[in-house]
Amino acid sequence: MAEILIDRCTFRVVRRQGWSWGLSPERFIEDALKQLPDLLAAKLEGFFADDAESVYEAPLRIAIKLPPATFDKEFFSSSLTSLASISSLGAVPLEERLQRALCAALGKPPAIPPELDSLPSSKQVRFAPQHVDSTSPISEGEPLQRFLLLLAAKKELQRFLAFFSVQELEVWQAALDRGRQTTTIQEERTRLILEELEAALPPDKRSPITDRTTLLRITLLLAAETANKLRLPLADPHLWIALERLLPHSASADLFGRELPLSSDESSAASVVPIEPVEHPTFANPVPAVRPHSCAPAFSDPMEWSTQVHSALPFLLLGPLHRIGYFSTLSAVLDAAHLSDKAHLFAAALAYKVLDPPDRGWRRTSPVQHAAAVFAGMPRPLPDEALYEFSRLIATHTGPLDHWITDTVASGRDTSSPVLLRRAESEHLSGFFVFDPSGCFPLAWVDASPAAIGLLRSIGSPVVLVSGEASGPRVLKELDQAGLTFVTGVPPVRGEAWCPVMQGPSRLGWTNHAHPSSEFLVLAARMLEISSLEAASFWEQFGIARPALPRAKLPGLEGCITLAASVALGILAWQLWKERGRTTPQQALERLGDLDASVRFSGETLQVGLPRGRRHMELLDAGLLAPVRDVHWLRGRRLEFGLG
Repeated sequence: MAEILIDRCTFRVVRRQGWSWGLSPERFIEDALKQLPDLLAAKLEGFFADDAESVYEAPLRIAIKLPPATFDKEFFSSSLTSLASISSLGAVPLEERLQRALCAALGKPPAIPPELDSLPSSKQVRFAPQHVDSTSPISEGEPLQRFLLLLAAKKELQRFLAFFSVQELEVWQAALDRGRQTTTIQEERTRLILEELEAALPPDKRSPITDRTTLLRITLLLAAETANKLRLPLADPHLWIALERLLPHSASADLFGRELPLSSDESSAASVVPIEPVEHPTFANPVPAVRPHSCAPAFSDPMEWSTQVHSALPFLLLGPLHRIGYFSTLSAVLDAAHLSDKAHLFAAALAYKVLDPPDRGWRRTSPVQHAAAVFAGMPRPLPDEALYEFSRLIATHTGPLDHWITDTVASGRDTSSPVLLRRAESEHLSGFFVFDPSGCFPLAWVDASPAAIGLLRSIGSPVVLVSGEASGPRVLKELDQAGLTFVTGVPPVRGEAWCPVMQGPSRLGWTNHAHPSSEFLVLAARMLEISSLEAASFWEQFGIARPALPRAKLPGLEGCITLAASVALGILAWQLWKERGRTTPQQALERLGDLDASVRFSGETLQVGLPRGRRHMELLDAGLLAPVRDVHWLRGRRLEFGLG
């Protein structure tokens, strides 16, 4: 290791619980001082390169909090090996506590990734780190193909495609058809793939499929699962010709495109061609039938440049969004929409959603424009015209991104807890939001009550809490007709047979359930008031005060950005303050919004330096400053957090 000289060291132990230091306090200090140099040497090894020279002139403070049990005499008589792995330290071992403390003191990024995601069971599924480990032969190429193969490998594609509308399925199908290889076809190879497809086709789908939505969904599912199983590129023409023979399409819709002709020599070949891993070809950029005009002027991308931003909050969103797999979905959506080169515009809109609100609802200050541009990887502010044009082009393609957020949040929530329905009305959005009250996480935004009811039925919550502004007679009637149990604070106004939910002499609300005194209804009704207030605050902060695109004509991108930003902030708040009480996304907005940062772009990394202080330590301890890779608009750079 490199030679490290510590000029002066003061060792201080503060005991905050109990009265006794043990039978031999002097022995305790002696043993601690013996262990300290070895521990520091072990953890400092690898922190600096052998040829690096660094000088820290300001005093460095390393603070480690340990449970009282660790001060036993037996603890300090342990060897260094047992000391590092001792189980009495609780969830976080001493070795990891020291590593994090050194990272904070020296301004180094934490290890990748820190295993500090100790969430309650209801949140472990939705916010667990996404370890991308696909066995697909395609490691490079079209993002849409990689995304579908990855979901197929994880057995999650069928559930994800179940959310898609027929229009969304058609767009993704057309994008795959654009990337199909043009090559000579081997008939025997096609036959072998066809046999695999026939074996994978569910028995109830073997009869001719007349519904176009079902046909498109089955086609995408079979294509991705078979390509993953046989280790084929998803653009292999043999795969798509076999699919066309297995699922002949109707004459009114061209599902598979033109079938590639067979070579007379290969169609008559007698030898069997085995299915082997195929090298992924290099595809040219797909060219749409009607190429949209440029959304933004060309920007140069300097290899190295640095600046200062007044808020680092947009950068803090990247870790939670990467953890839930959002950026893989975003890359696939942009690829399918021919907008892969416009990812920086999506980033700017995302930043605007969490930065300072615009004056008069539309005029942004120079620091806000600068911070959004830096977050998007651009040295100069982006013109509003480019953002509006991008919102028009992406408006019909945001559904899969919203589906991903909905599935992520819904898959981790406690199915026995209620959900909240709230109306969302502003200049930019009109519809309903569905919330998980635990953490005020938005599940989805829908434009009408029938869509909200369909979502609520799919979630399967025992009770729907309906806030006051959403409790119109028509909405409550539709909920009742759909067989959903609801609780609202608004009494019946048209003679409906709603029953009061009582707790002693107090009325907590009204319900359509036949047994309003049931315990689960009383518990849900007690959550109605606080959940409604939190949802109202959420809508004020994210729906009204902070439009991502003021005066935008289409709401698709606005709703998509609102979901992504608020869920990421909700994860930040949950992991930082869940032990102190209820958390909401707006808490992270308020407490972290003015955290400034120095930003430095280089060829391989993007370094964000945060000021030293309590907020930095809390973020580090919660594992929210881990490096982030594969952010589309950062052009391959790795995001690293440190001290500014």
